[in-house]
Amino acid sequence: MQAEAAEWEAVAAASTEGMHGEVAAETEAETEAAALTAAAETARDAERGASAAGALRQACVDAHRRLVLQVDALGALANGADDASRAAHKAGHKAARTAEAEGFQSLPHVDSPHRLVRLLTGAV
Repeated sequence: MQAEAAEWEAVAAASTEGMHGEVAAETEAETEAAALTAAAETARDAERGASAAGALRQACVDAHRRLVLQVDALGALANGADDASRAAHKAGHKAARTAEAEGFQSLPHVDSPHRLVRLLTGAV
C-alpha cells in the first residue's frame, strides 16, 4: 500500500513538473524520500513477518505437544476402563459359580413346587 502511495506521489510529481520546474524538483526529492521510507518499512514488515512466522510455528508445535499429551492420557484412560471391565467380568463369573455351587440351599421351595404353593397360600 505504501508502494502504491509512492507511485501516486510520483505521478503527482510528474504532473506538477510540467507546470512548475522548481516545485517539481522539490516534489522529486520528496518522492525519493517517500520511496526510501517505503522500502525501509517494507524491510521492517518482512522482519516482522519472519518473527510472526516463527511465533506461529512455535504456537503450532506447542499445540501439537499438548494434543499428543491429551491423546496419550485418553489412551491410558481407555486401557484402564478396559482393565476395570475385565476385572468386573471375572468377579461376576466368580459370584455366579459360587451361587451355583451353593445350589440355592437357602431356598427350600426351589426344588419342591408343592412347598412353594403351601408357603404362598399360608397353609403350612
